[in-house]
Amino acid sequence: MRLRKLYSTSALALFLLFFGGPWLVSGLLAGSPAGEVVVRVVATLSVALELAWLYQLNVDLGRRCGYQSPQKEQRFSVMLLALLLIPLLVTGLGVAEDVTLSLSLIVFSFTLLCLVCAHVAQKLLACEAAELEVTRSTAWTTLAFIFLVIGIWFLQPRIRRLLSENTRP
Repeated sequence: MRLRKLYSTSALALFLLFFGGPWLVSGLLAGSPAGEVVVRVVATLSVALELAWLYQLNVDLGRRCGYQSPQKEQRFSVMLLALLLIPLLVTGLGVAEDVTLSLSLIVFSFTLLCLVCAHVAQKLLACEAAELEVTRSTAWTTLAFIFLVIGIWFLQPRIRRLLSENTRP
C-alpha cells in the first residue's frame, strides 16, 4: 500500500499532512458558508488519512513482529471505523445541538481513541523490544499516539527505524 511510503518520511512531512493542511484551509476559508463545507471535507479527509495510516502501521507492525490475533485485529478495525463515522454523524445529523448526546459521543470517541492508540503502541513496543532490544514506557508511547500532533515528532523516527523500506529484512 502507498501508505507504507509514509514510514520513511520526516516527522515534519507527516505533521503537515495530518494537521497542517486542515489548519491552513481553515485559516484561509473560515467565515464563508462555502468555506465551512470545504474545511469540514478537508478535516474529514485528514482524519481518514490519519486513521488509514494507523491501520497500515498496525498491520505492518503485526507482520513484522509475528503478532496475529484475528479477534483483536477485527475489534481494532471496527474501532477505527467508528472513529471515522462518529464525527460524520455528529455533523450530518445535527447532534451538536443536544449537549448530553454530544458529550457522550465525545467521551465514547476519546475512549475508542485511547484503545486504538494503546493497541498500536503495544505493537510498536513489542517490535522495538524484539528487534532493537530497547524497552520504553507503554504509557508514554500510548500518549504520543493519542496526542499525535505532538507525538508524531517522537514516534516517526522510531517507526522509520523499524519499518522504512530500506531496513526491511
